[in-house]
Amino acid sequence: MPEHPSSGAILGLGIASFFVGVTAPIAWYMGAKAKREIAQGAPYRFGGMATTGYVIGIVYTIFMMMFTALIMLAIMFG
Repeated sequence: MPEHPSSGAILGLGIASFFVGVTAPIAWYMGAKAKREIAQGAPYRFGGMATTGYVIGIVYTIFMMMFTALIMLAIMFG
């Protein structure tokens, strides 16, 4: 069974989030969407490329949120 057609894009956006953080939530969203489509019966698998991009998207989105919160706290109390 082939990987989901968006797998390459999800991985690419996940890797791009190392350099451009804005792409991390997009990778997370696209990965969740692909996962949902497969669960609903799409004839694809959620393979390594999609999983890697999805996880990187989640991790970097959380890092961005924590970094933003720290910056805001530093501004408030600094």
